[in-house]
Amino acid sequence: MEKGLGIPENKITVIPNGIDQSAFTPLSGTEKQALRKKYRLPEGCFTAAVHGRFDVRKNHRLIAEAVKALPEEDRKKLVVLCSGWRSGPCYEEFVQTLRKYGISGNFRFTGWTSSRSILGVSDVLLAPSLVESFLMTAVEAFFMKVPVIRSVTGGYEEMKDICIGLPASDIHAWTAALHGCIVGGTGDGNMCGRAYEKACREFTAEVMAARTLKVYKKAIAENVRRKV
Repeated sequence: MEKGLGIPENKITVIPNGIDQSAFTPLSGTEKQALRKKYRLPEGCFTAAVHGRFDVRKNHRLIAEAVKALPEEDRKKLVVLCSGWRSGPCYEEFVQTLRKYGISGNFRFTGWTSSRSILGVSDVLLAPSLVESFLMTAVEAFFMKVPVIRSVTGGYEEMKDICIGLPASDIHAWTAALHGCIVGGTGDGNMCGRAYEKACREFTAEVMAARTLKVYKKAIAENVRRKV
């Protein structure tokens, strides 16, 4: 806005998007068991979620490249759950890439599914998008207390202290991060707890509404002063 519209920085207020956190409660044991069966998740596997439509900008191919580069022992333990409609050129190309690399068995395609369902059975969210505005899926994962590995794109600055950020084109970095998750977990032990707490403070619909109302009240007050 500063560069394109010439609006001074002190006149700009950034309000992060917010969500209804009540929609992201932990799954019950029965729910989790049913979903693991539905998604064909082997007992004891490490499950990574890639949650979003099939689109070039979502960068699914990077995940394929990272999984291909993993040691065989890692791949034996890994299942990647991909949501999104199972149709279209990007989906077809991705499936062909998996076959070419011989890693189709590491992937499950859920079709459209709720964030709560896919995140509730996952050990980590992978979000390698080339372009993002804010990445609401990461916020949903924070409320589900699921670790997030995401690309350094739009919205990363607001959450860089509670997730792992990687360049969207660095296959080596994504492979190393995924390997680290499989063999030893993600980030520091308190990251999920800190992410949940920050999400409750910063990324709820209520907080977003309150901040928006405050901006409108300030703008109205300034307008009234100018007219007096």
